[in-house]
Amino acid sequence: MARKLSKKSVASAETKKTEVKAAPKAEVKTEVETAVKAEPKKDKAEAAKTAAKTVAKTAVKAAKSTASTAKTGAKKTAARRSSSRGYKSEVIIQRSDFEVTSSGLVDEVKEIWTKEMGNLVRDLKDVKVYVNTEEAMAYYVINGEVNGSFAL
Repeated sequence: MARKLSKKSVASAETKKTEVKAAPKAEVKTEVETAVKAEPKKDKAEAAKTAAKTVAKTAVKAAKSTASTAKTGAKKTAARRSSSRGYKSEVIIQRSDFEVTSSGLVDEVKEIWTKEMGNLVRDLKDVKVYVNTEEAMAYYVINGEVNGSFAL
């Protein structure tokens, strides 16, 4: 047979829910004991069960919300990193005898920088590529110092 809770006990349970979210295990036990003492009309076993259920439910809800917040934060960070501009762009240079993209030109310069010159990609600070379609040549300047060219 279930008893109805008074408005006072419901209000005290509501305040305890907000306190339990950040409470360590030792504090949860003392809150259950105080809830049992605050309900003199119920027998102690039933009051302890009710208080324990309330504490357990709020602890589970708090854990779920923390986990979902962590997942959402990770997704947002990954999304920001993947699309910093919000759109994709690509430059394609076409001529009757060749077609190159801006990313392809930069990749070619990176390959020259690492394989032919023996440097590391992390040492690249600035890469500029100039395309002369009449000569079918690409000219590059790396870090404002190193320059060269390659055929398209």
